Amino acid sequence: MSYTQQPEVLKLLEAAKLLQVSEKTLWQEAKAGKIPHFRVGKQFRFIRTELLEWARSKNSPGGSSK
Repeated sequence: MSYTQQPEVLKLLEAAKLLQVSEKTLWQEAKAGKIPHFRVGKQFRFIRTELLEWARSKNSPGGSSK
């Protein structure tokens, strides 16, 4: 992987850094079904593009802040 390439599938820590939140916060939100994710065994995984689209929808005038 080159310097400019970023993985599409993110682990919890990588996703938390992308969204600039703590791992605990992201884990709680994902567990509650508030953030798009999938599981590999007991571990959460996140799709980069889905996370960014989700975050944009929260900031849009029609998006929900909850």
